[in-house]
Amino acid sequence: MYFKSTPILWRRLSIEVRQECFALIDGFHCGLEPWGHGNVLQLLKYASLENIPKLRACYLAGKKDYAAVVQGTAEEEDDAAPIPEPFIWATYKPESLTWPVKLARESSIRNLNAEQQLFTHVTNFVARNHWDKSSTDLLPSPFLDIEVSQVQSALLNPSMKDVILGKLIHESMGEGAKTKVSARRLDMINGNVSSFSRFLNSADQLESIKSMYELNSVIATITAEQDGEKAEKAAAKKIMEEEKEKKKTLEVQQFMAKKLELMPVLTENVAKGLDYVCGLTNPQMKEILIYF
Repeated sequence: MYFKSTPILWRRLSIEVRQECFALIDGFHCGLEPWGHGNVLQLLKYASLENIPKLRACYLAGKKDYAAVVQGTAEEEDDAAPIPEPFIWATYKPESLTWPVKLARESSIRNLNAEQQLFTHVTNFVARNHWDKSSTDLLPSPFLDIEVSQVQSALLNPSMKDVILGKLIHESMGEGAKTKVSARRLDMINGNVSSFSRFLNSADQLESIKSMYELNSVIATITAEQDGEKAEKAAAKKIMEEEKEKKKTLEVQQFMAKKLELMPVLTENVAKGLDYVCGLTNPQMKEILIYF
């Protein structure tokens, strides 16, 4: 249950690495600051700094159901899952769904399963593309010739407010639920399962939020340190480049000064012909090759 809700970075780790990471975080909780500066740095071998909260969420999921740690990898899931047709959900009649129906009709044999899949896709497509059309209601086809009451019409056309309130009410159900709406997004609390507003329904969740804030504080500190180090390296690199540029400019100036100094002699030697130049010393011929 929890494994499929965990982030992809967790599912792509091998089972052995997940167990190692879980045991490491479990050991953190033996100390006073489980999400302290040094502990967070140890987790960078498993994920980048911005993904550390996801590791924490996976740890919490593993505490509730250890199967989230020892189940198969995401690659195994990908091998078992069929590959969907690209943009199939953005197409009114995708060929992968219409072709089986057409083929069955040509052979005079009805493929009820294919027809049901196409019908479900088409109705869902219409519903998905109708959500922002407030001028008209989404209703059954007139071909069905059925009467629709106002209550039924309201159920078929929920507003954004209806959807959000319905989800909040659903999440508030359960033993010991409290009618206190959280003012913040409380994802990462239950193994990264949800990413919407929730009702606080236990002291454990409040403690979990406190722990999450502590982790975010540590991550912010480490990020500031890394940014400071990057700024220092960038400043040092800039100084080094400026020194190289100054050195290069100085070398060019020295070269031009030397060339200006030697040019009269070099011009005179070259004018005397190749035989004369070949009789010069190696340093003199080298000066002609470099400066002339």
